[in-house]
Amino acid sequence: MENITIKMQRDRKFVRHIDLLELLINEPFPMRTTDLAQKLGCSIPTLLKEVEILNEHLIYGFGKIETDKRGNIQFLHHKNVSIDTICSSLHQETLVYKIMDSIIENENLSLQRASIELQCSKSLLMRTINHMNEALKKFNVQIATKNLAFRGREEDIRLALFTFYSTFGNSTILDEQSEDDVTRLLKVFDTTPSSHLHISHFRAAIWGSIIKQRWRYKKYTRPNPQLEFLITDNKNFKRFDYVMRKFYLHFNPVEKIPEHEILWLYFASLHTISYSDYEMYLVEKKEFNYRRKEKEEIVLSLQEILNKLDGQMSLQGLVLKKIEAFLINQRILAKLDDNFCYVSPKLKKHIIQNYPQSYKMWLEFVKEINRLANFSFKNFSDLAVSLTILHSSVAKQEKKEELQIIFAFHGEAGFDNHLIQNSKSVLTNYTNPTYFIEEAVSTEAIKRIGPHLIVANYDMMIDDELDCPIIRIANIPSARDWEKVNREIMSMTV
Repeated sequence: MENITIKMQRDRKFVRHIDLLELLINEPFPMRTTDLAQKLGCSIPTLLKEVEILNEHLIYGFGKIETDKRGNIQFLHHKNVSIDTICSSLHQETLVYKIMDSIIENENLSLQRASIELQCSKSLLMRTINHMNEALKKFNVQIATKNLAFRGREEDIRLALFTFYSTFGNSTILDEQSEDDVTRLLKVFDTTPSSHLHISHFRAAIWGSIIKQRWRYKKYTRPNPQLEFLITDNKNFKRFDYVMRKFYLHFNPVEKIPEHEILWLYFASLHTISYSDYEMYLVEKKEFNYRRKEKEEIVLSLQEILNKLDGQMSLQGLVLKKIEAFLINQRILAKLDDNFCYVSPKLKKHIIQNYPQSYKMWLEFVKEINRLANFSFKNFSDLAVSLTILHSSVAKQEKKEELQIIFAFHGEAGFDNHLIQNSKSVLTNYTNPTYFIEEAVSTEAIKRIGPHLIVANYDMMIDDELDCPIIRIANIPSARDWEKVNREIMSMTV
């Protein structure tokens, strides 16, 4: 399951570079080259060659991949550098990124000119664009090859651009002023006496930078008469209209922004809403909302269905408010574009694996609510993932089989209690520890307990082959020893 930025990449070597970095950056200890090559599905000579190529790209202060004579390999990166920062830098050197950059800058290059500007053959350029178009089909967008430009509805193009650029984790990737623009806009909206929406600064900055680029080249959405009937608060809309028209004057002081563009922005801005617990961040007493006003019959019909779920799951207080607001917002966004509820494949996989029962319940719920006349959802799966995430803030992770762990310790007088206390720091709700203190761990005891993992601070002399791993920590375990145990336990509970 790949994100759109990876799915658009035809160069499998580049994809392998990203996989290699993610494996190394998430592993605090050196990995054996044999293990790493196996995980990447390549030979050791190929792996070492890829490391050499990658190190040439990592010279810009990110770190270095090092190998030793014993066949161990690790990525020594700077603490203030994340995998997103590194991958973003590598992505920007690819042909895919350069094509996207050329189009959003409205260069309108011919295939011949593009091959010269991007320093590649026309055949490679064509193959790459065809591959990108396969990934863009989901958004009903294509890249024309006569002159490199997007083809499709402007609404779909914007959403495809947001999905692409937001994966890099950098709100200023398109426009260095995007953060300042959002801050100024939010300050203007804060002056309104009525309560305002709880906005995600990152999402708003990405959206703002995309819309500014489209405005520069007069790329506007199409008129949609249905949107006018969705306005339920004329006072709020007029305030929004006034602020956005003033903001637009910075880019085009001569022409007026089209009416239908304001309408689209008004509703598309619901995609920037943050569903975090805003009370945690308030310094001054302010009123925030997770949604705008909606018709009473819509809200009541939704609340009726949510009340039925309350017996199955804890849906109360702020969590209920968030879920209700999310569904109301998505109802509006779905009328603009089904892909507004898009969830990255990586996040989707993580949520379904960790909350399978909760996900199934929300999936059935979305299908049921869709039977109501005023809800027309299509992307059930992604909506169910988002609802599972919102609900997970109060729902305990679903019960899994308990991990049976044997801790075998020995040491100076009283040191055993110290080790027991330290071991508790790596335990989870799904672990059941058994301690053997200054006592041999017999084969019979192992068979009786059936451990998933054994941790010992001495060499255990067990002749029989075991069905579980043994982690040998130091006699006086270090923080790194406990980190190693913790990572093993976490890998078993995922």
